[in-house]
Amino acid sequence: KDPIYFESVGRYYPYNKKYFAQNNAVDFYVFTDRKEQVNDEVISLPCITTVWPYTTLLKNNTIYDYLEKENKWKEYDYIFFIDADFAIGDYYNFFDYDFILVRPYWNDINGGGFFYGGKTEYFRLLCTTYYDELKYIYDNKLPLPRDIDEFYLGLFLKEYGERIHIIEMTKDKTLIFYDNENLGERIKEQGNKLFLQPYKAVGR
Repeated sequence: KDPIYFESVGRYYPYNKKYFAQNNAVDFYVFTDRKEQVNDEVISLPCITTVWPYTTLLKNNTIYDYLEKENKWKEYDYIFFIDADFAIGDYYNFFDYDFILVRPYWNDINGGGFFYGGKTEYFRLLCTTYYDELKYIYDNKLPLPRDIDEFYLGLFLKEYGERIHIIEMTKDKTLIFYDNENLGERIKEQGNKLFLQPYKAVGR
C-alpha cells in the first residue's frame, strides 16, 4: 500500500528490461495488492501480502502458488525474483547458471532476499523444500525466524551450495541512492553499477 514502493516497479522497469532481460524473451510480473497497472508491459497479479501478522509472505512461494495454480511451470526455463525497490543496472550473465544468490556486503551468512533465481527446476526446489515446514509454522502459530526470506535462502544455500552461483554485492558493484533522487543523474555521476539499491526517500 506504499505508493512510492509501488511506483518504483515502473521506475526501475526500464533498467531491469535492459540489463536483466538483455533481449531475451522475458515476462515481467508484479504481485501487488493495488488495482492499477504499472504499465502495459508488466503483468499485475493480485496478491495477499501477509499470511502471518506483520510478516510478509515468502516471495518465492508467492510465485510458486501462482505458477502451480495456473499450470505455468513448463512455460519458463528460468525464474528470477527481483524486489520491487531493487534494480539491475549493468550487464551480467544471469542465465548462465543453475541458480544465483546475492550475498550482501553487510551479511556473510544468508543469501540476499531482493534478487535471486535461476533454472526453473531449482526455483521450484527452493519453494517445495520448505513449504511443509512453513505450513507447520503457520498451522501451529509458532514464532518465525528473523528475516524469514533471507533465512530460508540461507538454508537453501547450505543444502545446494554446489549448484548455486554467488554474486558478492560489494560496494563497488552497488549504487546506493535515495528513492526520490534523480537516478539517471546519479548513474551519470558514478557510472553503471550492477545493483541499484535505494534507501527510503529523504524526509520519510
